[in-house]
Amino acid sequence: MNYIYIYSGDLPDYALTSINSVLSVDNEANVILCTETKYNFENVNCLTFSQLESELTKKVKKMNYFENSTNPLWETSLLRIFYLSDIAKFLKLNNFIHFDVDVMIYKPFKDLINYFDSNKFNITTVDEIDLIFSYSFTNNIECFEEICIKIYEILENPKFYEDKYYKSKKLNEMMLLNIVYLENNHLFNILPSIPSRSRSENIIFDSITYGQYLSGAHKAKFSKYIVEESSYVGRYLLRKGPKVKFKNKPFLQIGEAKYDLANLHIHSKELEKFLPEKYECLVNF
Repeated sequence: MNYIYIYSGDLPDYALTSINSVLSVDNEANVILCTETKYNFENVNCLTFSQLESELTKKVKKMNYFENSTNPLWETSLLRIFYLSDIAKFLKLNNFIHFDVDVMIYKPFKDLINYFDSNKFNITTVDEIDLIFSYSFTNNIECFEEICIKIYEILENPKFYEDKYYKSKKLNEMMLLNIVYLENNHLFNILPSIPSRSRSENIIFDSITYGQYLSGAHKAKFSKYIVEESSYVGRYLLRKGPKVKFKNKPFLQIGEAKYDLANLHIHSKELEKFLPEKYECLVNF
């Protein structure tokens, strides 16, 4: 399976921890890293944005939607949606998995196939307003390209959508994806972050709440074990009272029932505290 990483700026150490988790967990992984400056890592296919940037991506950059923003993350997070499509075209990929560089995985792709819709874009969601790249998979590149086109169309008239959906707030990439989902939900499959009533489905995906509960928020002291009620998972944890644990792997305990987590989104960036079993450091600076 193709795992795509995208990062703008100097690659942090924890990104390699995430990459190593993929190589340790999924022995069929083909890891692709796309950055501004090309790295030379063993076991990783390294590319640069300039190698593969499409005309559509160039148009989005010229729009400069975040020109008055003080946080460059919003611009780079938006562009990575289009770079994913560019990479797929450049390498002629039929499918790919993508998530943020502060995500760890604990299940190989073959264990998760039944949770994906091969015709749709599969992605995690935090709440009613944000779809998030804590885990995503597509086996339909045409579907993903259609999502990119629809985001571009939103950016051509952003004020309309800001007013319609977000009380005139500036749109970020999570909101943009959510707008496309609200208007074209046939293109998406939302990955389960809360246990199903069916005990045959015993794997769930972390959007961010489980990882933040276990590790805390980035640069925030005393933020571990705090549950944010604003998220779907937060409301579930507060209502049901299950226990989130990590013992060589993350899982949710509800009475006698146990649900494995496919991934953890480690907002604290302390990924080294949540290494999967049989973790190997195969990629180094």
